Amino acid sequence: MKLSYSETKFANLWIENDILFIKCLPNTVITRKAAEEIISERIKITRGNFYPVFMDIRNVKYITMDARNCMKQTEGLQYVSAYAFLFDSHVHNILINYFLTLKSPALPAKPVSKRGQALSWLENYKTNVIDSKTNFANTELVA
Repeated sequence: MKLSYSETKFANLWIENDILFIKCLPNTVITRKAAEEIISERIKITRGNFYPVFMDIRNVKYITMDARNCMKQTEGLQYVSAYAFLFDSHVHNILINYFLTLKSPALPAKPVSKRGQALSWLENYKTNVIDSKTNFANTELVA
């Protein structure tokens, strides 16, 4: 059952089985403004609780460098225990792996091409409770 459903101009977000799902809408270009809007909605629906995040990026045309930087710092990491990125193209796979290997991630992150694989991997992070007072000011997902 979907809980805490929310929509932005760029993605649909919901919580289901203690996993936060973010499904990007068709032909999405994620700019800094789009990233900030998605992050803001994600923070609202988590209500201060940490969740593993299943992010379906199959509809994304591209993500700007400024958006990537926004998502990997401070608010972009709040209330997240792990990220799984679902992709369906060789280009997406290269981009995700490049994004994740520039520097070791501060949070567990994994690119996957199968939904079941992502959900299975995220199960490991459902109980990974992080103190909600953690300061993310100096934490980055990747450089």
